[in-house]
Amino acid sequence: MNRFTKLFIIICALLFSQPFKLTVSGVGETFEVNTRGDEGDYELTDGICWNGVGQECTLRAAIEQANYDPTTADTIEFNIRSGFVLSKVINVGTTLPALSSPMSIQGPNKSDSTKIVLDGQGLPFGGVTISSDDVLLDSISISQFGDYGINIIDAENVSVMNCTIGKFQFNPLLSGNGSHGIFIINATGVTIQNSRINDNGGDGILIQGGYGHIIRGNVIGLEVTGTTAEPNAGNGIRIVDSDSNVVGGNSIDERNIISGNALDGLLVEDDSLNNIIMGNFIGSDLTGTKIIANQMNGIEISNAFNTQIGGVGSGEGNLIYGNTGDGVAVKYASINNPVIGNSIYMNGGLGINLIGEEEGTSRVTPNDIGDADIGANQMQNFPVITNIKYEQFNTRITLEGILESIPIAPFTLHFYGNDSCDLSGYGEGMVYLGGSEVATSSSGVAEFSITLPVNEAYDYITATATDSNGNTSEFSECEILFFSRYLPLMMR
Repeated sequence: MNRFTKLFIIICALLFSQPFKLTVSGVGETFEVNTRGDEGDYELTDGICWNGVGQECTLRAAIEQANYDPTTADTIEFNIRSGFVLSKVINVGTTLPALSSPMSIQGPNKSDSTKIVLDGQGLPFGGVTISSDDVLLDSISISQFGDYGINIIDAENVSVMNCTIGKFQFNPLLSGNGSHGIFIINATGVTIQNSRINDNGGDGILIQGGYGHIIRGNVIGLEVTGTTAEPNAGNGIRIVDSDSNVVGGNSIDERNIISGNALDGLLVEDDSLNNIIMGNFIGSDLTGTKIIANQMNGIEISNAFNTQIGGVGSGEGNLIYGNTGDGVAVKYASINNPVIGNSIYMNGGLGINLIGEEEGTSRVTPNDIGDADIGANQMQNFPVITNIKYEQFNTRITLEGILESIPIAPFTLHFYGNDSCDLSGYGEGMVYLGGSEVATSSSGVAEFSITLPVNEAYDYITATATDSNGNTSEFSECEILFFSRYLPLMMR
C-alpha cells in the first residue's frame, strides 16, 4: 500500500467517523445533536462536536464546543433518530456545563418535530445554567432536576421561549424540578415568553436583583390544557429587589396565566421598584371563566414601590379572580402602587387590601379624618358613593358622593360595576366603568357627580381613589342600585 492510498484511507476515516459541523457565516458554528447520549466532547480544540463514538454529537459535547470560543455565537440544533414518537428524552447524569458563551439551543427535533426533553432523573443538581450574555433557549423541556430548571446568573439579553419547565405534558412520569422553575439572579433584560412553568418545588419564576426583564405569554401553575392546576410549590412569579420588569402586556399574546400556585400568584417585595403588571389572568383558567385559585393572594406587594397593577388603556387591566386570599394585598411600607382598571372579584379576602405593620391580614381599613395616616399606599381613603342613577335605558350612569382626604390635592376616582358585593360589604371591582379627576378643598373634601357610559345595569357600584403619586385606596363600600344614602365618616 503506497503512501497516497494510506492518506486516502485516513481522510475517509476522519470524514465518516465524525459528524460535520455546519458553519453559519458571520454567526458561528451550528452543531447538530444526533444522539440521546450524555458523554462529553472528545477533543475541544478540533472544533467538532464528537463524543468519540461513531458519528455521535451529544448535547453536552455541543455545549462544550460552543463554550470553547466565546467570540462567536454558535447554534445547537437537534436531529435525533432514536427515541419515543412524541419526544426525544436526554437523560442527564451529571451537571451540564454552564452556557458561558453566546449561543442558541433550538428545538424541536428537526427530522420529526418532536419535543426535546432534558430529564434530570431526580439527581441533586440543576438543569440549565446560563452565565453568558446573548443566549437563546427555544423549544426545550426541562424536567426532574433535583434543583432549579433554569438558572440565569449575571447575564444580559437572555431569552427563554416556547419551553416547558416542569412536568412534561406527554409523559406524566417526568415531574417538575425540585426547586424554582426559572431562577434569575442579578441579570439584565431577560425575556421569558410562551413557556409553561408548573409542578416545580419552589417559585415558578424567581427574579432576584437585576432589572429590565419581560415575562409574557406564559402559563404558570396549570397543566397542559390550562383547565386544572399543576401548582408550583411557591409563588407563580416572585420579584425580589428587582426593578423595571414587565409582567404581561396589553395584547392577548402577552397575557400570562398565573393560577393554581401554592402561594401568591405574583409577589413583588424587598425594595423592588417601577414594575408593571398588566393584562394577565391571575386565578383563572385559560378562558378567564373558571376559578383555579392561587392559594394565597392574587398579587402581593410587600415593601415595594411604584408597582403599576393594571391600567385604563385597552387590554391593560388584569383579571384577578377567585384567589384564596386578597385580590391585591399592598403591605407595610409599600407606597405609590396604583391598582386601576382591573377586574377583581370572587377572591376569598378583600379585593384590594392595604395592610399596615400591626393590622390583621384581611379587614377593611376605615377612612380617617384628613387622611393623615401612613403605611401601605399611604392608607389612602376611599370615596363614599351616596347616590346612583341609571339613565337613557341603562346606557349611562350618574354617580354622586364625596372623597375626604388631604387638603388641596388632586385625585383620580375609578368606578366599577358588580353583580354581587364582597362579604365585607366593600368592593370588589368586577367591571371597570371609567374614572374622573377631582380635587379636594382646603377642608380636604371633594364632592363629585360623574356620568359614565355603561353597557348594562349593575347591582352594585364601588370606587377607589388614587392620589397623584399612584397610591390607590381599598374599594369603597358597595352602593346598591336605586338606594341613596350618605354614610358618615368612619373613625379609627
